[in-house]
Amino acid sequence: MTAVGHGGDAVNPTSDSPHRTRWSTEVECLQQAARVALRTAGPVEAWRTTSTGRQEIFFYRDIVIHAKAHSCGGAEAVRKMLSQPTLPFILRSGRWPRRHTMLIEWSRLLSELRPTASEPSPIVPASYTDPSEATAPLGVVTRSR
Repeated sequence: MTAVGHGGDAVNPTSDSPHRTRWSTEVECLQQAARVALRTAGPVEAWRTTSTGRQEIFFYRDIVIHAKAHSCGGAEAVRKMLSQPTLPFILRSGRWPRRHTMLIEWSRLLSELRPTASEPSPIVPASYTDPSEATAPLGVVTRSR
């Protein structure tokens, strides 16, 4: 029997190293954190500290694997994070949570957290329509005189 060693030269990651696997950055909102996680290989932790304590959420690509805010976890924690859209998040790559409180796609989670008619919406969709680009329905001819 032959033993095969898989050890190699140690890699010292630098900012321009292609082997760099851990990084940290700040984003403006939770939706932006989800977009960054989608493009990142491996887990991404997004966290912030508020006046009532620490909030954290872990992504693996477009899957949310853990969320905790103050004393609650899971979807309720994400709801609390979305209710404070002006506070930024710190992102760190390569960190796995100690436990998993959920396993759901980000887009599905957002649709499940969509507020009922009696609740105000914490997420305000951006409007990209320009009135000058309005079109008439097919088959309808509009003429200026």
